[in-house]
Amino acid sequence: MTDTYVMELAHAMPGRIRLRWRGDDAPPHPFLARLEALPHVSEVQCRFATRSVLLLGDSSLTADTVRAATAKLGVTIVDPPPPKPVFEPKPRRSDDAKDALWQDVEAALLIVVMLSWVRDLLVNRVFRLSTVLLIVITAMDLYRHWLRRQADAKSDDASTLETVGV
Repeated sequence: MTDTYVMELAHAMPGRIRLRWRGDDAPPHPFLARLEALPHVSEVQCRFATRSVLLLGDSSLTADTVRAATAKLGVTIVDPPPPKPVFEPKPRRSDDAKDALWQDVEAALLIVVMLSWVRDLLVNRVFRLSTVLLIVITAMDLYRHWLRRQADAKSDDASTLETVGV
């Protein structure tokens, strides 16, 4: 057989190998018959709609044995390309002026709310657990806001140094 085929290993488990052919034409029937004559192969199913060839056999039929045997037939079996990621997250840009403005407004509102709770606690001289919890939660949110701003400032400094070439 003088033709050379490149097939992709789509699936492999002992006794069952699925290959996908590349190119426009399907493998010819004599080629499929030669695949069926390979050792440990009991059946070859060609599926034209999915461009695949299914090799069925005993448990000693593995991808390595098929690669070795098909190399003699002029068939190169290659591994499939890695799958494309389903979702690539976009890097969050927090340096936009609009985002920075909303973050500052949020922080200012949190400070006002926290101050009003502290005033309520001092004026009423009544210890309310809910008020203390709200103050703690608000303080934690303000601390997260401060950390986010620090990280943005550091990344801005690093990008400035890269731009300058230091």
